[in-house]
Amino acid sequence: MKPVLDFELRAWRGHIIGWALGAVLFISLYLSIYPAFSQDVDTLKKAFESMQQMMGIGIMDQFTFLGFLGNVFPFISLVGGTMGALVGFAALTREQRSKTSEFLLTKPVSRSRIFASKLLAGLLALIAVAGLAFITSLVIAHLVGAGDFDQIRFAMFWGGFLLIQLWLCAAGLFLSQMVRNIRSPVAPALTLSFAMFMLSILGTILGDATMRWLTPYRFVDYGKIVLDGQYDLAHVGFGLVTAAVMIFVSYLIYVRKDAPSL
Repeated sequence: MKPVLDFELRAWRGHIIGWALGAVLFISLYLSIYPAFSQDVDTLKKAFESMQQMMGIGIMDQFTFLGFLGNVFPFISLVGGTMGALVGFAALTREQRSKTSEFLLTKPVSRSRIFASKLLAGLLALIAVAGLAFITSLVIAHLVGAGDFDQIRFAMFWGGFLLIQLWLCAAGLFLSQMVRNIRSPVAPALTLSFAMFMLSILGTILGDATMRWLTPYRFVDYGKIVLDGQYDLAHVGFGLVTAAVMIFVSYLIYVRKDAPSL
């Protein structure tokens, strides 16, 4: 298992660096807005008084650092979600795209071990990017003068980030086993991630609570984190269970496929 895992980790190394840099740039862009945002509180309060609450956060809370983060975090999470989908679509199709599936299967390693190694390498890549993004955002928050804020609630945002990555990775794994001849993981990963994101925006605009069950971008209620310091356990639990089911079904399909179709 270790040789396959080592190979997969080396294969993901460049992606980890690239996505980490992208996440850092994205986070820096959004958090750098906060100083200007916080300096114009009185003007912005008047502008927002006639608007509905955004993301479930009250008007006063929007002008704290965590309230501000709750409003921009859905866009930050889009970076992580897209990477998750890309990892999912790419993990089990690399050999299929390079026509080396049969060579891999001639090694004295079971398909179960190959699947586990590929999945573990992908998850480690996601965790690495989420961890780097969390540390970077914490540093930037202090650099932009965010002041004192609840760091546990701050960390909970990044737990949601990781959940989105995990769910879209699982969905990518599942779809990669259902669809044949994926020439490149980029197009389906972008399509899946942006479709889920647009669905979350549509659900927010319509105020349709049932749509929260359909997209990972709505499993975490950032307003509940800011106000109560809690996750919506029903939606988070649903996200974890459905991700586990998709991974398990992907495993069953993978170990039963003919070599040429892997």
